[in-house]
Amino acid sequence: MTYSLGARYSGRQYNTLDNSDINPDTFGGVSKFFIMDVKANYKFAEKFTASIGIDNLNNYKAYAFHPYPQRTGYLQLKFDY
Repeated sequence: MTYSLGARYSGRQYNTLDNSDINPDTFGGVSKFFIMDVKANYKFAEKFTASIGIDNLNNYKAYAFHPYPQRTGYLQLKFDY
């Protein structure tokens, strides 16, 4: 079994050329963010791998013209041929 932890960070960004954005944390704005993701992989056969993970573990609310998804879980089954 393997585990991974990922982190994404972006400082304050601007939507206009003159950096005059007044409210970055709304739809159409661009906000700063720090997002962490976790994932676990388990290879249970020669060609099969199962994974489980959570994106945006800390449930950070951020915008880049539209809202980024908040906490999202997923399951994955992979077959290598």
